[in-house]
Amino acid sequence: MILNNRGQFDKLIDLTRTTIAYAAAGGSSINDIAGIDLYTKAMNHTAMTEEGMAGLVSAYLVSTLSRSYSPFARTSWYSDRLFDRIQKEQLANGSWPDEGSKEGGVQSTALALIALSPVQSEQETVPSSSVQRALDWLQAQQSNDGSFHGSTQAAAQVIIALSSLRIDAAQFARIGGESVLHHLLSRQLDGGGFSEKANGPLHMAATLQAYLALTAYKLYINGEGRLTDLSNPSVGSANIQIEGPQGTVAHGRIPSGSLALDGAISYLKNAGIAYETKTDSSGQQVLTSIAGIKDGHYGGKDSWRSAVYGRFGGWMFEENAAGPLYIEEGETLLLYYGNDKTELIGQIQEEWIYNGQTATGRPSAHTPFKLTVNMSNPTMGGLPASGITVIIDGKKKITDAKGVTAWNGLAPGVHVVTMIGYRNGTVPAAAKRLYYLTVSAPELSSYKDRAQVSEWATDGMSNALTFGLIQGGSTQSSILAPKKALTRAEFVTMLLRLVHGANDRSTAKSPFQDVPPGKWYGSAIIQAAELGLTDRPSGRFEPDRAITREEAAVMSAHAGTLPVFGSADRIAYADTAGLSQASLKAIQAVSEFEVMVGVEGKFYPKQTLTREQASTILARLHRYLYPEAYLE
Repeated sequence: MILNNRGQFDKLIDLTRTTIAYAAAGGSSINDIAGIDLYTKAMNHTAMTEEGMAGLVSAYLVSTLSRSYSPFARTSWYSDRLFDRIQKEQLANGSWPDEGSKEGGVQSTALALIALSPVQSEQETVPSSSVQRALDWLQAQQSNDGSFHGSTQAAAQVIIALSSLRIDAAQFARIGGESVLHHLLSRQLDGGGFSEKANGPLHMAATLQAYLALTAYKLYINGEGRLTDLSNPSVGSANIQIEGPQGTVAHGRIPSGSLALDGAISYLKNAGIAYETKTDSSGQQVLTSIAGIKDGHYGGKDSWRSAVYGRFGGWMFEENAAGPLYIEEGETLLLYYGNDKTELIGQIQEEWIYNGQTATGRPSAHTPFKLTVNMSNPTMGGLPASGITVIIDGKKKITDAKGVTAWNGLAPGVHVVTMIGYRNGTVPAAAKRLYYLTVSAPELSSYKDRAQVSEWATDGMSNALTFGLIQGGSTQSSILAPKKALTRAEFVTMLLRLVHGANDRSTAKSPFQDVPPGKWYGSAIIQAAELGLTDRPSGRFEPDRAITREEAAVMSAHAGTLPVFGSADRIAYADTAGLSQASLKAIQAVSEFEVMVGVEGKFYPKQTLTREQASTILARLHRYLYPEAYLE
């Protein structure tokens, strides 16, 4: 439904309930369902105040979904504003009005209480005055048989509200009367369904609401979460970096949306790296040994520690966390060996001169620039990182007292910057950090063959040049060669730049018979295979053969960790019969995210890829993976 409608719903309640159902069923982030942002659509819906309490409360529940906020979305409504509006709608008698009415309604009041319940029940030991007035009003509406105007659906909504407030529905009754829970159960029919009115027939809406109410009550009785406590985990991958006292232990990717420790242990198991754990004084499991390096290796309080580098900058330290660290999409989990004085490298800034003015951010190709490096630790951050060794393309420099190193210009691309603070016989002064420095290629207009670029590929190729994903097509930097076929080695090397997957470790063994480490593409393909970007795990890679659209789709889906939605029949091409399931799934994913598109009902899976086509694919993936880069 979501994909067929492209997220368009005339009624707010249809949009918000569909969003809630999608999240409750375990769907991926509501901010990106094949490019559809349901959160933003809901928060910008024009009928926000026109569908009564049902619309406001369901919109509020969408606004509070775990990890649902998009920092790039501009929304008219947001959680606090909705919550405030719900509170302001309360009438003097404690109730909330039904849609189009000035009188209080049982179901509207119950819905409002559901919205208020997480706030009042977690932060207060007794109901707030507004909640208590609403409860008093509800009890005044209740009949001696426990019902509310004889409606099963109304009773069910009240039970959900009471359970959310952590109030026992089996005890909610007028003096001398039956409880609302007793009344609900009395409406159950022999076949298991429920009637809406006394002695009435099976009523599907009443049955649905009754079972939701019983589920909410069961959760309350068992001391579990609320019916509206929805989990909407992110999908995709995060980076993991394991740094020992004198060198890197491992570098790779892990699934996002999980506890950092769980992700680390899963990675260590899969990589065959020995480790040990223990339970600390607070009852938390912690790593005590990795790759044979145990806590206390140098004596004292040196040990394995962890921190998470956020997607938009800044470290999250386990010492400062209110609970266990989580790792989300695009973040980096760092496991490092150190002590209380071991620093982490924090903010890094590039400066260069453009038209006589100091510019920050991506330097242009072959333009001198400075790197300023700052430190970060659990108690203080932002101080200059002096005495740190910075390595770019094999060249080493030491940061001065202000944390600065100066560099001559670099070729366009994404360069791995290694920063280390190793010391002999003790823990590092700073944990090693990899930083990915983007150097922009010259603008499209500067190439002699720019007129050969197809109109549809102009934006994609311009962005690919800007973010260092593609360079000149020959030894002559002024030639772009947009129509030239791209090899498999060239494409996977570009993907490695895209995902910032290169590292500074030399991997001796290649999983492919035809990819020796000494070739220009050897290290890139080996590292891409380690990260799961390639379309085959071992055997032959055929690096010099032109890549096909089918192969590009598989690698692109891996690079973007693109999920698929709904049935594969939705993305039906006339020429994909007989392809492997892996290829069909990848083609569905890149099509849904519009990273690659077919023409007139065909995907052309065996057609080879040109440089301008590859640039467009890379640019679309880049916008998906790094939307923050387009806010500049």
